[in-house]
Amino acid sequence: MEQFERALTKLGIDSAYAHEGFRAPHPFPSAVRLAMRGFRVTPVRVRTKIPCKRGWTENATTDPAKLAMWEAHFNPNLSILTGRAN
Repeated sequence: MEQFERALTKLGIDSAYAHEGFRAPHPFPSAVRLAMRGFRVTPVRVRTKIPCKRGWTENATTDPAKLAMWEAHFNPNLSILTGRAN
């Protein structure tokens, strides 16, 4: 858990709000927790549902490190894949 909190702090995100889910000031901690539970996450452009990356269904991930990289690079909204693919 400490490593998770350090990673969030590096990104300037207060992990204290992670328990608030997607109502939190920043939803990244919730996306990481869902990814750690096996839900595949993909970055989308802010205020849209348009993926930041091509091949988004194949590139969606459960890897927190990859999510952190996308967060630093794109500063995206994050979408959770649903349906059979997940």
